Parts: sequence; structure tokens; C-alpha cells
Amino acid sequence: MFTPYYGELLTCPIPIEISGNFCSNHCSYCFANLNKPDRRIDVEAAFRFIDDLKTRTTWTAELLRLGYPVMVSNKSDPFSASNSRLFLPLMKLMADRGIPMSIQTKGGESAFAALSFLKPSHWYVSIAYSNDAVRQRIEPGAPSIELRFELVKELLRAGHKVSVGVNPIVQEWEPHPERLIDSLASLGVKNFWIETLHLNSNQVRNMPQRDKDAIGVNIIKRAYKRSDAGVYAFFKRTIEHVRHSGLNAYCVNYPYASEFFAEQEQVYKKTFPTMQGFLNFLMKQGKSTITFDDYCGYFLPRLPQTNKNLMDYIGASSPLAKRHIKQNRLHGWKPLLAAFWKLDKLRLHPYRNRAFDYVVDGSGEHISEKGMPVFALSNTGL
Repeated sequence: MFTPYYGELLTCPIPIEISGNFCSNHCSYCFANLNKPDRRIDVEAAFRFIDDLKTRTTWTAELLRLGYPVMVSNKSDPFSASNSRLFLPLMKLMADRGIPMSIQTKGGESAFAALSFLKPSHWYVSIAYSNDAVRQRIEPGAPSIELRFELVKELLRAGHKVSVGVNPIVQEWEPHPERLIDSLASLGVKNFWIETLHLNSNQVRNMPQRDKDAIGVNIIKRAYKRSDAGVYAFFKRTIEHVRHSGLNAYCVNYPYASEFFAEQEQVYKKTFPTMQGFLNFLMKQGKSTITFDDYCGYFLPRLPQTNKNLMDYIGASSPLAKRHIKQNRLHGWKPLLAAFWKLDKLRLHPYRNRAFDYVVDGSGEHISEKGMPVFALSNTGL
């Protein structure tokens, strides 16, 4: 069903998402399949939602009426065999009603079919390796690497914007990511999202033995650790190649200026602001210290006005942190931003990004202003 893109607030500029059934691409590492292997979409309810959009009173409906785009889709590929027969007519209806869409996919024949009715949009195409034998082992139901390259070519030819997710990047699967990135850049791709493989205990517990064997026990162990020196060095090497090639790199908590989201912000009339945009703004301003007032001054004018309870934005990204919010209620953006700025348990707390550091006094105590911490830009980098 259509929902706010809760978990990606201030990370992704697209504020609404819809996801479908369990994804038959069957990527062994897929967080969505592992987290909820019985995922189903009520497609009739989705059609009714579009038909009744003018009378709906939900936050999602309000965002859609304001003209914000929808992410199709975060938790399952809309063009996988398990979803394409549902999503193509739904996307056609959305296009007919003027609802803008941003697509995340590994492609497939249905992706080409969608080009007949989609206006120029932003597409995030996942290509984590160049060897199709690896793809067959790790993503047995997904389209071939060759077909994804063809999709990228056709999208760019048709005037769409394309970012590529070299994600998750695993050295055993793609030992030469520079070649993959250069090949895509030669087609006209400018934006690359790079991430390492992360798995938690519940996900591994839900993982079928076939997928454990496909990934390999050593890679799974490293994905648990999140601090393996070799994995980090390979990740950093890939990021630096993108940067030094004059392309736009991105990862979660990216500590450098980047125009990764610029094309998305150009395609759609309305988008949500991001921490990356805030960081770019601060770097251009050359500010030595950053206060909560600076933070609000950037984000509040760029967010749609509302007095709704926005607590779900915290619950989606930091579920355990809800206990630190009195009465589980945050009405309007400013209290939510205050929680992000002040509570270091939250994923969007500035110190989670190496670009930000606390300002301290001579004794090492954090300096605050109006009861809120003060930050400065850091030169630490990745």
C-alpha cells in the first residue's frame, strides 16, 4: 500500500513509497524478503486509494495531493515476475492521474514496457557486479546484467535520469568495481550509490540454506561485523574512484559534498530536503559552527507544513528510540528535527555522519546553545 517513506526521511528526496509482493528476483541478501518473507500487496486497495485520493485524510494522501512523487518501490522490485502484472496497470493509472514516480529496479522486460507511458523520471538501477555467473548464483530470478545495461541505455535515450546502485559491494563478487563504474559512466550515468553488505541475526535466521551457500559463510560473518578493515578499504576505494572520476558518489551518512540527488530534484517539481543537501549548503556557506537554528532554517522552509503526529518517522528508522520521546508524540516538523538534533540514539543525529563533530570547550564538554548541541564541520572524511 502507499505509505510515507518513513525510514528514508532526510536521506531520500522522495517522500512516499509503495511496495509489492515478495520479490521473485530472489536476491539472497534482500533485506525486504528476509525481514518479511510473506509480503503481499492488496492491489485492489491501492487502486481504490488512487480513485479516492481527493477525499482521503491521511498524511500519504496529503503528500500526493501536494504533488510529491512516489518511490516504486523500496521493498520489492515492481518489474519482478511476482509483481509486474500488478504494478504495470497501477503505474499506468498513476501516470494517467499525473502522479509522478521514481523507480527502483533491477529491470526486466516489464521495465521496458513501462517506458511507453512514463514521463521522464528518475530510475535507480541496481547493478552490483558485472559477471552474470555471479548474478545467477546470488540473484537467480533477476534479469541479466546485459539486460540491465540495455535498460540503462534505453532510459537515458528516452530522457530519464539514472542512478546506479553498486550495492551491496562485495569484493569476491565484483573484484574490479572501477571497470563496472567506468562502463556505466561511458553510457552517461553520473550517480553511483555504494554500500557494503549488512545482515543482522534475524535476517540470517530467515535465510534459506540455498542463499547461505550462495553468499558463503565468510561473507556472511563479515556482514555481521560491520567493521571489517578489508571490507571498509574496498568500499572506500570504490567511493574514491567515483569521486576522482568527476562523478557523484553517495552512501548513507556520506561526509562530502555531492550532487547525487541533483537530477532527482530537477525531474520533480516537489521533493523533500536531505541531509546531503544540508551538508552541501553548509560547505558552500563555509560556516564554522552549526546550531539547531541553522538546521531548522534550512529544513523547515523546504518541508510541507503540517501539525500531524510525525512519530512514525522515528519508529521506522530507530524503533527502540521511541522510548526516549515523551508520550510517543511529535506534532509538526520542529519537534521531530529537535529529536534528530539532540538524541544521539537516532540514525539522523548529525554525529552519525563524520562530516559533523561536536563543538567542545577547553575541558572537552559539549557546547550548547538554547539547550541544543552545537556542531562544526569535520575534516575526517570517510
